[in-house]
Amino acid sequence: DELCWVEGRTWEDCCQRNNTDCWGYQSGSEGFGEFSHARCCQGVVLRTEVSYEALMQGLSHARLRELVGAGSLGLVVVRDVPQLSQILKEVELTKAIVVKQMEQGPQYRLPCSENHHHQNPTWHPRSLDLLGQGCLVEWIRRGGRTEKKVRPEIVVPKTAEGALWEADERLGVVLKGVLLRLLGLVDAYLEGERMSAVQLQQTLASSQLGHFAHHIYHGGVLAPDVLWDMVHPGGSRKVNGTIEPVFDWNNWAVLHAWHVDSFWASVQTHPSLRFRGQLDPVPFEDSTFVLDRHQQMHRYHLQPADMAFWFGGAAERATGGAVKAAVHTVLLHRRDWGLLVDGYERHVTLMHLWPAGPWDGQDDGQETMVEEPCVRLCERNEYAGIQESWPGKIVSFGVRTDVML
Repeated sequence: DELCWVEGRTWEDCCQRNNTDCWGYQSGSEGFGEFSHARCCQGVVLRTEVSYEALMQGLSHARLRELVGAGSLGLVVVRDVPQLSQILKEVELTKAIVVKQMEQGPQYRLPCSENHHHQNPTWHPRSLDLLGQGCLVEWIRRGGRTEKKVRPEIVVPKTAEGALWEADERLGVVLKGVLLRLLGLVDAYLEGERMSAVQLQQTLASSQLGHFAHHIYHGGVLAPDVLWDMVHPGGSRKVNGTIEPVFDWNNWAVLHAWHVDSFWASVQTHPSLRFRGQLDPVPFEDSTFVLDRHQQMHRYHLQPADMAFWFGGAAERATGGAVKAAVHTVLLHRRDWGLLVDGYERHVTLMHLWPAGPWDGQDDGQETMVEEPCVRLCERNEYAGIQESWPGKIVSFGVRTDVML
């Protein structure tokens, strides 16, 4: 990784000679925490990667321990998935049409937070039209248990939103197929280790729905000199019982803060950076990091035919900790700040899965039921997501869909 090798930090000095000065904070460097010995010398992230062909042929017990065992990152990157890059192009094309049409009308300042809609179910008028036509999903929360299901009479209208829904459905078939193959191998590994009675493949194979989040990040005025209480680099802090590294906030802005997904399983596809309203991406190195058990940060990169998979908190709890939920964040390096301010956007599509039927939810225990459109829109504006109170005034907007799998 070229960002490991800044001035005074070469592979020979830092890995062969083990110069401890390499791993401390240095003013003006690319960022504290990324330069761990594990990240730059031992190839921890490389051990999370597996080719699609190797996955289909099967993986050894030792290889699965490396991918999902206690010492892993909780991340699996699958390379060169057939059809994936082409379907992603179809998704991006249909999404661009939806976004363009959405921005031609009035702005309603609706947030993109998934949880917001369950607490305050307000919808974009275009989403309400879909809801009225039968394109709907319902959430039921009862006594700390949650169930999300699609109505059997779901109708996908012949609109731009309907075309995106159908493209997401095709994408979901490919991603879920790869994921179930991986989970089948993980189940065999856990059974051999006598670590979990939960069959992950069977649990998620029955899922009717896949939730797609099409996030688009754009920037306002970046102000790294006023970022919370973390302007002093070095060391770590404790957040919700988890120790998190403190990196150099003069060089990195936060797109999505450290978190563990509440879903059972998540899949990320290739992120891209492109100018507003255009489909052609510009050269860009994404900065999604995962945290290891030593609180060191590791960054991975995806190509258009690659997918990254990680477990969420619900799966970790259900298996009694046999699988690890990935702690991850998305950052933006200083060299790209100007691009977001000047009209470039980071685009990324994620798929989230959960079991059919009720599962443990995080709510107040009161019974609630919310009907929501299976395509939900939120516009570009400074209030477009929960990030409006986060560092750097970088916010997200986009489209969320629930598709049949």
